[in-house]
Amino acid sequence: MSVTSRRRATRRALAAVLCATMSMLGASCSAGQQDPPPGDEPSAAADAGPMPMTSTEFPLSITDFSGRSVDFDSAPQRVCILAGTAMNIWYDVGGTAVCSVQITDNVKTVPENDAAMRAVPTVGATSNVDIEAVSSYEPDLVIVMSGAQDTVLSRLRELGIRGLQVRARSQAELEAIYRAFGVLTGHPDTASERITQIGDRVDEVVDRLPEGSPSVVIVYVTATSLAVKLDDSIAGQIAGTLRLTNIASGLTPDNPGSETTPLDIEAIVAAQPDHVLVTSMVETDADAQARMDEEFASNQAWQAVDAVREGRISYLPQEYFLLNGGPYYGDAVAYMAACIHPDVYGDAQQYA
Repeated sequence: MSVTSRRRATRRALAAVLCATMSMLGASCSAGQQDPPPGDEPSAAADAGPMPMTSTEFPLSITDFSGRSVDFDSAPQRVCILAGTAMNIWYDVGGTAVCSVQITDNVKTVPENDAAMRAVPTVGATSNVDIEAVSSYEPDLVIVMSGAQDTVLSRLRELGIRGLQVRARSQAELEAIYRAFGVLTGHPDTASERITQIGDRVDEVVDRLPEGSPSVVIVYVTATSLAVKLDDSIAGQIAGTLRLTNIASGLTPDNPGSETTPLDIEAIVAAQPDHVLVTSMVETDADAQARMDEEFASNQAWQAVDAVREGRISYLPQEYFLLNGGPYYGDAVAYMAACIHPDVYGDAQQYA
């Protein structure tokens, strides 16, 4: 049996015994959310894996990505979701929401859920949430993303609103979100099915990988700057799954928790990556390519990078690499694989 086959069998076995195993670990929890006293460290349970749960039946506690234990006596009934990725996954397992942020075009929604998601009342954008509007819906749970919405989470807690912070940079984190959302929505079996489907899709791609470990630099484009993505990013994690060598691996991040480091063109020239992958946070994917075309034309140092001079540049779509693809994570893996190995996987655009 191959390593991938063993991994697939193990994942299915874990899904089958999840409820029984977690029920044995059940703990009695009070309603609401407990913050540790000032100066206390986050819960040690946060180190047990992404978003560990004490049980798959209520009452239960979930240790979220802020390291706090979020307690549930029963399933939440009035949920507000402040990020498109989380909204996409929540609806994919059969959940509903009383309010959300605007669903942008770079969220690749499941077609049968799209209309329902866009019909939910909005409380601003992911980067500009109206806290008063959120409060007016009297939610019993608000779901936020780690990093960009840390301040939002703090304000919610000050108002006594229960918040759950999630993160989806890796496949393991994505699976943890599905597992938790499945329990909270009352659809754990649906969540297990989605986890298996995503895992099987990733395994299909990995099984076809040719030998070798091509090197890449993952350039990150914004409206005002360029940086390089580290391993702890969506693109970096997928590159690792595909056995690619990220030349920025091990470099110091911009700040604690950041997934980028400053772009050093001299270091890129010295490393001579086999491929240049471009991720972005600009208005559209086309804008990202235009921005990089301008950069390559205006900064002649790039012409010393063989991959640039020879056209080995690939632009990664925001729906997969700025935001986690959620239900389409396997297609994101296939997309990057096709960028590097088009002879094996074909044109990357077929996976978009």
